[in-house]
Amino acid sequence: FLDIGAKFKEAGKIPLITGAKDAWPLTDWFENTFLKVGGPVLYNKLIRHEISWKHPKVIEAFEVIKDLLDKDYFAPNLLGYGFYESFMKRTRGEAGMQLMGGWINGMTQAEFGWKPGVDFTFFTYPIIDPSFPMAITVGADIVNIAKGAKGIEEAKILLDFLASPEAQAIWVERGGLIAPNKLVTLDFYDANAKKEALALSDYVVVFDLDDMIPTELSTAFRAELQRFFADPTLLEDILNTMEAKAEDLY
Repeated sequence: FLDIGAKFKEAGKIPLITGAKDAWPLTDWFENTFLKVGGPVLYNKLIRHEISWKHPKVIEAFEVIKDLLDKDYFAPNLLGYGFYESFMKRTRGEAGMQLMGGWINGMTQAEFGWKPGVDFTFFTYPIIDPSFPMAITVGADIVNIAKGAKGIEEAKILLDFLASPEAQAIWVERGGLIAPNKLVTLDFYDANAKKEALALSDYVVVFDLDDMIPTELSTAFRAELQRFFADPTLLEDILNTMEAKAEDLY
């Protein structure tokens, strides 16, 4: 991973680009790095605030990111770019890599007509500590039936169908997506989605930390990440702020 970044620099391209101006893309950097240095058990403990935001492994995760910042792997003036502008810089060839969810596979196909596995591909976040199991973060979309709604039994029938492999296959055939139902066969997937589905079948799956923590803490988390990416020397103050906020909310 570091060697690839160095090659992009040698070619005069930005190795890593992220939509730091929008803040939320930065959460993926911390989440995936922390998962790789602390493992899934510690990751879930941080979500529940069973460990401190000043835990040594939290600090280590930020130090790994700081090393990438110190190597100038990220775009200069990275807080000046939002997600979409960063996406465009990558697809224009100005930047090499962008850490993002699997949905960007479909977005790239839809906006540029690129062929998965030919014009673009992906790899999962690199291993940092090999003693931990392979793990990956995911987001979840949930459909609820309101209590007291009309036609609840009919709604249940609809949801059962939407969750079925038959319905999921219709969805993934559109391209750029993977199904939550494991019974959907790989034949329905494009090259990138197939690669993603195979990875998920072997990995420990954890949910996106930023989605799971209290809303007020998430708001602080995003703001503090922007501070860190702008000036990594502020890490101690940033972690003190996060821990104080977490203590108030849990």
